[in-house]
Amino acid sequence: IMKKIQSKLHIILSAFIALSILCCSTDSDSPGSPVNMGPALPGFIPSDYGYAVYNLENCRLVMDHNIYLPFIPASVTKLVTAVFAMETLGCDFTFSTEIFYTGKISEGVITGDIYLKGNGDPELSVPELATLARKLAHKGIKKVDGNFYYDESAFHRQDMIDRNMADYAPYNSGVGALNLNRNTVHIIRRTSKNNNSFIYQFLPPAETITSELNNSDVPFPFVSYSYKNRKETWLLPSKKILAPRHPLPVKQSGSYTASVFKLLCSIYGLKLNDPVRGEIPANSKKLSSQESRRLDQIIPSMLITSDNLAAEILGRASCKKCAVNTERNMTFPAAADLFFRKKFPSITHGGFILANASGLSTQNRLTPEQVVAVLIYLSRKYPLEEILPMSGETGTLKYRLDSPDTAYRVYAKTGSLSYSSALAGLFYGASGKKYLFVLFIDNKQSRAFLDRRKSHEKSELDSAAKWSRQASDAADQFISNLIRTL
Repeated sequence: IMKKIQSKLHIILSAFIALSILCCSTDSDSPGSPVNMGPALPGFIPSDYGYAVYNLENCRLVMDHNIYLPFIPASVTKLVTAVFAMETLGCDFTFSTEIFYTGKISEGVITGDIYLKGNGDPELSVPELATLARKLAHKGIKKVDGNFYYDESAFHRQDMIDRNMADYAPYNSGVGALNLNRNTVHIIRRTSKNNNSFIYQFLPPAETITSELNNSDVPFPFVSYSYKNRKETWLLPSKKILAPRHPLPVKQSGSYTASVFKLLCSIYGLKLNDPVRGEIPANSKKLSSQESRRLDQIIPSMLITSDNLAAEILGRASCKKCAVNTERNMTFPAAADLFFRKKFPSITHGGFILANASGLSTQNRLTPEQVVAVLIYLSRKYPLEEILPMSGETGTLKYRLDSPDTAYRVYAKTGSLSYSSALAGLFYGASGKKYLFVLFIDNKQSRAFLDRRKSHEKSELDSAAKWSRQASDAADQFISNLIRTL
């Protein structure tokens, strides 16, 4: 009889412990039942915003509003992407950029072809590409008799992240398996000796990018893009309107990276033919490679700087791994949806839509409840203070929440599109307690109006910018009030 009683007590105790762990679990927990006691957001109608505030000490919601309502998350999407990548690829995952060749090497001469193969490194820089070029020089390679190919077959390439967004914006660059300098090129305005005229030059210089001058009156945004004669062509103002050094997005990232690699090789004495797109053949041999940082180092940088390219690459790499694991091809939206359902089964899934991994899309939808669940999970894997911008100090929060009573107390991911504003992370209240939070503010009707129009008047963009300032100010005031009262 005693053994049976002990056995039953053991079962009851085990169930109690399991329930306690589930309350603060890292995988599939719910932040709890809505409490419906949060304050209003002055200046916005209640249906246009939603939020949740979660006490990390007792694992409970302390206030919420519209917690199950989906909103446009903008760059807060990157929090979900971070979890997806971390769980799918592993924290020690790296990207490689490789050099292959065919034929033979004799006395520094490759009698065959050479290949630059990209596997998606979102942080590949000119100095790192130069290191790869120097490695060839250090191996004694002096000449390549054959062709120079670049292989970007590892990922589907596209010339911009979202076609509904401005094609001239540096944050809306091309995405592919070969990327360089976050797919950004700078135009530099240089004045002639007599100071009566000027020219534009590109840095890094690439044979695949050129410019033309517009001698007419140039309306905002002052530049326009086209692809002709196999070159990215920017129409630039003939007047000194732009800053002396102005960033532009690279659309054809593979040919751009290969063109810069050709230039760097020439600096070290190795002349290559003009790059041509191609895939490495089965009989190719690896000559050299350059490894990226580990994923657990890439993710904090992506979140702090809100790097769209890095997020899109992590999304593609995760989707590709999911396809291997499930033995079936999947789009990113399908792979992200499947991952979220499996990882967070206790969370209400309704409204979850990720059209892309960066948040540069007005099709994405997340609820406050879903984002709090993601924050709970991340807080168990990383100190959020180390991977999110710090108020008044770093990243996208450097100039926000920087008053003496809020600076250094908030660590959060920002998100902003015209008529969509988001903020999610943690804060330290005046009591010293830690709280997770998410706040979404939308004006979906005004956003939909912008999306229906292919071109926008400056007045429309000014109105959208004014709304964004009001929303970010309201969000900062909301968090400031919470810090003082909690």
